[in-house]
Amino acid sequence: MSEQDFTREMPAEARTARVIMFVQGGLILVIYLILLFLLASQGVAGSLTVLILLNLAWGFIIVGVAFNFGSGKRWVRIAALIVEGIIVFNAALTLFSGGNVAATLIGLILAIVVLYQLTRPAARGWFGA
Repeated sequence: MSEQDFTREMPAEARTARVIMFVQGGLILVIYLILLFLLASQGVAGSLTVLILLNLAWGFIIVGVAFNFGSGKRWVRIAALIVEGIIVFNAALTLFSGGNVAATLIGLILAIVVLYQLTRPAARGWFGA
């Protein structure tokens, strides 16, 4: 991208997707940090701690991808599509296995909105796709 390209404004579709991804990642980080501190205060360790740490890493990945939206690079859109696709797949598995329907539906809807926004022509153009 040339220097002139950085002065253009990010389209609304990309901004919407970025904000939702910040919300997704932020909620994951807050919830799992609280769980980690609760477990640590109880002296609990083991496989549950590992799962919490994996979810924290997932939250950092989501926030990291959202943080890079401003660059307009193609890899950011691809990474966002992959991350949100994984969220949709995981939500479908959770719904079919009888998990928490309300929380899962919220996550599923947010992921579908991000996927939809990132496939819009303006967002594709922003990321050079």
